[in-house]
Formats: sequence, structure tokens, C-alpha cells
Amino acid sequence: MAKAGGVVITGVKELDLKLAGMPARLQKKLSRQATRKAAKDIVLPDAKRNVPHDTGDLERSLTVRAIKRSRSRVGHSVETKDGFFKGNQFYGGFIEFGWDDKPEGDPFLRPALYGNENRIRKLFHNALRSFIGGERVRTK
Repeated sequence: MAKAGGVVITGVKELDLKLAGMPARLQKKLSRQATRKAAKDIVLPDAKRNVPHDTGDLERSLTVRAIKRSRSRVGHSVETKDGFFKGNQFYGGFIEFGWDDKPEGDPFLRPALYGNENRIRKLFHNALRSFIGGERVRTK
């Protein structure tokens, strides 16, 4: 089990044990690197494939961002450059989350995330293994 304030990996005991022996700051740093890799390599390209194409501006505005850091949360999100409902691609939020005429929206980010959960999990574990040393899990 990881030290208080550390990272706990469920389902992969050897990673959890290796992380438990590291300082909490290093655990979080490695976890941030792994979540960024997963967001950049899996979620972003899939979201760009799913986004409705008109001018291509919304697709080009999609980017990976670190979520606001806290003691208990580490991660990354895929969103428009200025954020949803802001800037020139403000309409991306309406397309993803819906509006009055179409409350369910036409999501392109959520399917990219939820449809790739197993791939994301494996890439995250492989990235952590490569950062701390160890064998890889097959990703396909």
C-alpha cells in the first residue's frame, strides 16, 4: 500500500509496491506523466476523429490540459484551447454537452474516453512501468 498522500494503483500489485517505496512527490510526477501520455496518445486522436467537421476549427482547437492539482487528484483532460463555452470554439461545449434543442448533445469526447477505458488503463500501466522500470502489458 502507498504511503499517505501517495498513489495507489489497483489491480497491479507490483506497480503499487514499487510506487509505495517512492516519495509521494515522485509518485505524483510519474502518475501525471502517465495520464498525459494516455490523454495525448489515445483520447485526443479519438476525439479528433469523432468531432463533427465543418471548418475543422473545433478539431484543431482540441488540446490536452493538466487538471487543477490537489493533494488527492492527478490527471489530464482533453478540451478546447480556451475551455468549453469560451473563446472562438465556445460551441464545442454545446456540441459535447447539449443545448435546448438537443439536450443530449452530440458527444465526441466522452466516447473517446469511455470507449477506450481498457486501452487507457493499459497505456497508463505501461507508461508507469517504463518510467520506473519493469515489463510492459500488451496494449491490444
